[in-house]
Amino acid sequence: MVYEVYDAIGAAVSITDEQLEAAFTRSGQELEVELIRAMEESRDRRFVPRLREALSQELQKARVSAIFGLLTFLDRESIPTLRALRDSLPERVVSSPIEERCIVDAVLVRLEGGAQAALSAFDDETCSPLVRCLLVTNLFASRLPFEREDVELLVKALDDFVFKRSEWVRALSASDRNEGVADAVEALSRVAGETDFLSELDAHQQRILQEAGKALLTRRTDELVKESIAEFARGLPEEVGISMLEPILRKATRGEMKKILKATLQVFEEKR
Repeated sequence: MVYEVYDAIGAAVSITDEQLEAAFTRSGQELEVELIRAMEESRDRRFVPRLREALSQELQKARVSAIFGLLTFLDRESIPTLRALRDSLPERVVSSPIEERCIVDAVLVRLEGGAQAALSAFDDETCSPLVRCLLVTNLFASRLPFEREDVELLVKALDDFVFKRSEWVRALSASDRNEGVADAVEALSRVAGETDFLSELDAHQQRILQEAGKALLTRRTDELVKESIAEFARGLPEEVGISMLEPILRKATRGEMKKILKATLQVFEEKR
């Protein structure tokens, strides 16, 4: 099998099972970021010990990739190691755009307390705004199996980021809110592709998604975000999804969006 992942500088890389096997046998040697990400994509638990080892690597992107990889595997045995890593990190590194300590905090919330703990923490005023945002990032940056409370968190977060319901969200920078929106809709796209949870939401929660998605489609929103909205619409009942997509259905679309919309409408047709 071949895994399409990104390396440390964001370039697309193809990794084969043979490369993963070779990396697996190199115990004690540092792994490239793309190998760590491919191990996560493989969903093969044999690689969990190598991901734990990668937590001590020098390169921060390698450590962060390993952190999210262990979350994908819901590896609770790594909790003591993650706690030790957290305690070894400074509270803030001015020169780094990545708040690694907060990433570990958010992952620990999900690993230690499960999906319900993450949902509760998003509304917890004692939880830092960055960690609350990263609770959403967890569901985008990892490939953990979704639970119903994960989806409830995504619904709540998207509504808050789009309409700025909470004081703490209003205090975020526009770029942080936009990043939260992007993480939430990408995660919802995966929810729609892997589960039936969106169709099982109650009418109120489906309406929240409908209104948030429609609002984003009427704004000057990043095209990738719009494409993710068109993808997660497939998981909603047809009338809800069509209403959400109405701002782009009455426009001429091109390229990737045209293909995604066509596929989404085909899914609705097949469900009738």
